[in-house]
Amino acid sequence: MTEFWIEEKPLPGIDATVESLRASRWLGDSTLNGPFQASRGFAFTFRRSGIQALLGEEPALRSFVERALAPTVRRRLLGSWARWIKRVPNLFYLNVLVVPPGTSVEPHVDATLREPTGIHDLVPEMVSVAHLVAPPGGQLELARGSRPLATLETRQGRVLHYRGELIHGVRTVDDNTRISRLSLVCEHYRVPESVSEHFLPLRIHSQRRFQNLVVEPGVR
Repeated sequence: MTEFWIEEKPLPGIDATVESLRASRWLGDSTLNGPFQASRGFAFTFRRSGIQALLGEEPALRSFVERALAPTVRRRLLGSWARWIKRVPNLFYLNVLVVPPGTSVEPHVDATLREPTGIHDLVPEMVSVAHLVAPPGGQLELARGSRPLATLETRQGRVLHYRGELIHGVRTVDDNTRISRLSLVCEHYRVPESVSEHFLPLRIHSQRRFQNLVVEPGVR
């Protein structure tokens, strides 16, 4: 079983992506709580039918979304043909995560959509990450239960994927650089269709304008 996979090819167009996201009208204090209280950013919940609406709102995310949702990633992480075919994710949470200097993200298991779906034990099938700005510190730690798996240095342009049940956290970003760590994090969920159909194709979560802005595909 593959616990995580680091892609050899870096994400293209990093500088333009960073510039676009830093200038985004949605960027503000994080809408997340718990281990993310010191972070900043904005996020999207979307179904597959909302991908084009997502890219219409933030075109800079295209290269990451295409890499994260590629079937080859599922094959690498989910193992057998039967599993990765049957467990195609149908609900996603994509977070633009800014971790300021001197702060960290405490170890946790991603379960952002557990409460909204009402599925008490829901975790992602997998999680995809892209490092856009990588100051000293801010290493990503991965563990399965109490067993450490890896401590990964942040590298600009790096794309990696890990199984959704893994515990992970971000070490403290070096306070001397005055540079925030910027990454993209996409949680891939597989839920019953009777659950996913209650979610709009795209929902934007931002503190900048107001929380939980609803956007229908094709509507601006």
